[in-house]
Amino acid sequence: MDFRLIVVCLLFWFAPAWADTMDRLDNINTLLYEYPSRALEEINKLDNISSPIKLSETEKLRLSLLRCETYLQLGENQAAINIARMSEAKAKVLQLESARPYFLNCMAGAFTNFGDYRQALPLLDNSIELSRELKQAQSLINGLRIRGIIDTQIDSYGNASEDLRLAIDIFPELANQALNWSWPPLAHVRLSLSQLLAKKGELKQAYTVIENA
Repeated sequence: MDFRLIVVCLLFWFAPAWADTMDRLDNINTLLYEYPSRALEEINKLDNISSPIKLSETEKLRLSLLRCETYLQLGENQAAINIARMSEAKAKVLQLESARPYFLNCMAGAFTNFGDYRQALPLLDNSIELSRELKQAQSLINGLRIRGIIDTQIDSYGNASEDLRLAIDIFPELANQALNWSWPPLAHVRLSLSQLLAKKGELKQAYTVIENA
């Protein structure tokens, strides 16, 4: 058989499998915020994939990120920190700089769940700066969301409002990002904003935001 024909046949064989893997990763990102236990099952299945193609290093890194975010939803905060630290280091080695702010967010999210804002805030500041530099709207939204939650908890209402409203405004930019990593649903960001408004005593606005969510 002609070599070029062999190459074309292989491309047609691998392309659907690659697309299917990317779709499954996207679905896990949606699933983890509503059904984290089911998301973890899907992650474990993909972790063991061997055919028709093996996961690329980028896909493996994204799978680690989704596992990290899933652990956050399940309350496994120390496990999330461990994965985030190892994976951020791996991203540096692989020179996948665009992945780094996502793992910083995941680590910061775990420290936030522990109530350790002293460690969480510097991670978020670094993540937000990297996200802007690397044009990663997905990680920028999540970093702003988590920082907004912390500022709400420490009664820094002005900063919290600025971060959460900016995160909501950035959502249309998700369509322009070439490679998906992970991002929170818009409803989650709006819910954080409604909690801020309720804490400020602006109950009517808080209810309106909840209805939109």
